Amino acid sequence: MNILVFGDSITQGLHDIESGGWCSRLATEVTQRNVHSGYSYDRYLFNLGIMGDTSSSVRERILTESVARLKKFGSDEDVLVLAIGINDSQFEIATGDNKVTIPNTVENFSV
Repeated sequence: MNILVFGDSITQGLHDIESGGWCSRLATEVTQRNVHSGYSYDRYLFNLGIMGDTSSSVRERILTESVARLKKFGSDEDVLVLAIGINDSQFEIATGDNKVTIPNTVENFSV
């Protein structure tokens, strides 16, 4: 099973100098379970968090990133985690609106 985690700097673990953030901590746990099981645990986690990402930027890259990393694209053997949205809500003074409007954020999460 491959676990793909998409997100922003919080997912990336940008300011966690001790352990690289929650996703890196989870990846370490998954790796340790693989090693201790002689790789029969058979799970791999990919931290695909990028600083500044919005739901729009994740939507642009999610298909390419997923096809490249999933064992069998479209199967239920793999997991996608979306931890995104905080940058969408950033208030833009110039426009008087969020960085990504609420309707666009909803659309970005729609299949």
